[in-house]
Amino acid sequence: MVEARTRPSWSWTALSSSKMFVAGVFAGTIEALATTPVEVLKVHMQNAALLEAKTSLGVGAALRGILRDGGPMALYRGAGPRVLSGAIGASVLFGVNGKLRTIFAADSSEPLGIAFLCAALGTGVAEAVVYCPIDLVRTRVQANRAGVASGGSIPVTMQILREEGIRGLYRGFSTLLPKESIGNLAYFTTYELSRQIFGRETQGKSMLQQQLEIGASGALAGASYAFLIHPLDTVKTILQAEAGPPRFRTPVDCALHIYAGSGVAGIYAGLGPSIVRAALANACTFVALEYAVSQIDGFLADSARW
Repeated sequence: MVEARTRPSWSWTALSSSKMFVAGVFAGTIEALATTPVEVLKVHMQNAALLEAKTSLGVGAALRGILRDGGPMALYRGAGPRVLSGAIGASVLFGVNGKLRTIFAADSSEPLGIAFLCAALGTGVAEAVVYCPIDLVRTRVQANRAGVASGGSIPVTMQILREEGIRGLYRGFSTLLPKESIGNLAYFTTYELSRQIFGRETQGKSMLQQQLEIGASGALAGASYAFLIHPLDTVKTILQAEAGPPRFRTPVDCALHIYAGSGVAGIYAGLGPSIVRAALANACTFVALEYAVSQIDGFLADSARW
């Protein structure tokens, strides 16, 4: 068996942003395929917080309901837009963050520094702008309840444009923007701090150990992101899932309505699946990202010798 080659852990500032955009597409695709069932479960539970007054739907009940209504394939409802949004989202996430770290001269060894935090915050703003229309369509497809557009992503998109115009594709943006901005601050900071704890040096470590450390750091980053922004995510999901004229004047109005009907449990509906999904998703994302970057590096090195 040929021993896998190790290389120094990649540096954000040393990589071109174009490389990170390409690697992000691969990482986002792998992540989406692995986590779509958990995402569907989370959305189902969050919408139940609004529809079922005084009731918080548990994981088991939500899963049984999904399987009863649509069978096992219902767990992959909205997989198309989910894969698309995952690929685009990860590409924007890592590509833009890599570029902003270069612009702000952010140092990965100082994840609490002003430059690093500004890069993370700017990444969240860019991600929200690009991601909102795709996220809206995915949420509508996954919600799939009475009064909500049904069918695939293309029919749902056309219905939104026909009934609400371009502006309709950005429903929930006022909630998505702070969600992504605040979330990315926690996300990148937690990842870099975790990598420092594990140690970035590769010498003396097997390839498996390196990948496990990267995956564990990604899982912690994803879990911290999910826990911090979950109330905003619940409100965003409900605002986006509703078709037609908005029922709520503001995100705060929506949050108060949920609280009045289901209390704090309603605001945190689906937190368990959300954290599990985020941890699994980002473990997959960072391992896939590292693999993609190593393949691109190898290709470029081989090309330079031709």
